[in-house]
Amino acid sequence: MTGKMDCLECKKNIIPYLNYELDDEELNEFLHHIESCESCREDLEVYYLVTEGVGILDNKGGDYNLSLAFTDRLSGTEKYLRRLSLRRILSYSADTLSFWALFVMTIMCLRMLIL
Repeated sequence: MTGKMDCLECKKNIIPYLNYELDDEELNEFLHHIESCESCREDLEVYYLVTEGVGILDNKGGDYNLSLAFTDRLSGTEKYLRRLSLRRILSYSADTLSFWALFVMTIMCLRMLIL
């Protein structure tokens, strides 16, 4: 999936999001759409509240703040995506640094062989 996610795609991805089944790219597009579309965010919240509420009732759980849990789930997703982005940047930086270190070492070795 590339580009911006539309409302239809977003609504199809609500259940996979709740079940932790979206890949990183889909998760990023889904979250960006949820942040910008109030209607889809409300749909996600309703699905979340129903799913979690039924889970709590099935487990005979006590008092639980589902609205706070929903907000925590979204912020946790945002944090995960930020960490993922940072890891990618650090990985690219390390790869680039390694390449240039090998390049400089190769040039130095060639220079020594020529002299």
